[in-house]
Amino acid sequence: NSLFFSSGKTWLEVFKTPVGGNAYYQLAHQYMAAELNFLNGASAPGIPQALSDAEALFMAHPPTAIGSLKGNNPLRKQFVNLAGILGAFNEGLTNPAGHCTEIPV
Repeated sequence: NSLFFSSGKTWLEVFKTPVGGNAYYQLAHQYMAAELNFLNGASAPGIPQALSDAEALFMAHPPTAIGSLKGNNPLRKQFVNLAGILGAFNEGLTNPAGHCTEIPV
């Protein structure tokens, strides 16, 4: 039931919200996955800073403010760039160990 920063929504509500071109939700989804990966022991250079930078953006800007931004708006670009960094981490592209493989149970 914890609120996801300044979104006015819970973490689960944000997770269930389709990105739909909103850079806030694009970053939020990548942030959540990266946070779980990081807490599970995955690491890569720059990821702690990227997580911290994302948190600062989430605290300062609600999704409605970012969703209305288009194109090359500098604030929107910050959200999109961080989503790319965290997405690469989540996909194993920046993780020194590479992408994890699933082990059948």
